[in-house]
Amino acid sequence: MKSFYDLMRPIEYEKEPEEQLHNLQIFDTFIDAQIDEFLDHKYLGWWNSVTVIQYWGYEKVKHKIPMLLEYLRGGSYMSEALIPMKQCIIPQIKNILQNTNDHYWHYNIINYIIQKWDNATIELLKDTLINFTINATDNKGAAIVALETIKDIIPANEFKKYNDYLRQKYTECNNQEMLGFLEEISNTSNKNPTPLKKLFKGIDYIDPKDQLDKLKVFDSITYKQIDELMHYIQFWESGVVIRYLGHKKLKYKIPELFRFIEDPNWEGATDVHKALIEMGETIIPEIKKFLKNTTDYEWHGNIIRFVVSKWNRGLRMQMKQELIKSILVADGEASTDGLQAIQDIISKEEYIMYYNYLANAYTKNEFMAWAFLDEIKKNYVAYMKNANLLL
Repeated sequence: MKSFYDLMRPIEYEKEPEEQLHNLQIFDTFIDAQIDEFLDHKYLGWWNSVTVIQYWGYEKVKHKIPMLLEYLRGGSYMSEALIPMKQCIIPQIKNILQNTNDHYWHYNIINYIIQKWDNATIELLKDTLINFTINATDNKGAAIVALETIKDIIPANEFKKYNDYLRQKYTECNNQEMLGFLEEISNTSNKNPTPLKKLFKGIDYIDPKDQLDKLKVFDSITYKQIDELMHYIQFWESGVVIRYLGHKKLKYKIPELFRFIEDPNWEGATDVHKALIEMGETIIPEIKKFLKNTTDYEWHGNIIRFVVSKWNRGLRMQMKQELIKSILVADGEASTDGLQAIQDIISKEEYIMYYNYLANAYTKNEFMAWAFLDEIKKNYVAYMKNANLLL
């Protein structure tokens, strides 16, 4: 028998299961043990697996519903498979909304599953969602999407009451992002805007300024669509749209944009690098905060290499202390790229001092010596050659 990967390869994620039965009927032959093996995390990492689960339906995967709902902690992934299950998964969803404190997870479940249901099904969760709206004073938007979800099944005066309640809460803490989102759901009746994947179809993999006519559809992008956009890390189209939208539309999403450079090989990464470079000074406070509050130095290195180092000298001067701290951790990408980014904003004596510091630290660490020592030596030779030419 072919491997699970080979069986999934012909599946087209963009198509509904009924549009590609010829690719899915092989999964009808799976026995319970094979289904359990398929529902392992290593296979569920493939988008194609969502189509298989959608094809199987609730009965074949019901013992794995809690695990499948866990995938909503990270975004919309797996929602397409869970939406058709409706009433069957309401007990598990109630349990999550009532007994957990992960508001990001709550937001994703409400926004990507419950809101896609018909009003009759949503009615079964009405009391849960009302209580959730009242009690969830989060800054992730979960309370707002809960209120938006019940907007069509409660009287207008009741909607206004809960809306005013949330507005007061967000005003008290001056949360402009949530106030904007609340205003948006108050003024629109479309809680399910066009899916981004459909809007992506007309985009070309070229500079946004060379396809403004195709991208203008995103001028009216909603808060929820922007939130959805943050989950399309592995789609090059998302990078093009992010670059087009710029800081004005994405100012509240800068930390989430950093996720696109956690792995520079993701398809959306290149254009997000360019978008962040273009945002320049406006995102320096967020980058400083990220470097201070996280310890993933490989990720730090990506941000320094692909964004900070591409800025002009004046902008990098504003990052001088953070770059020096990155050097002093002596940890691979962050330190090596930090030294490169700072070389023209410190004196020759300081550069030599930091180089010697890193060379000594890397020499004492077998992995660092293997991975980075040659690189910093090469950079040092190039720096000294250039410095001597300038004398």
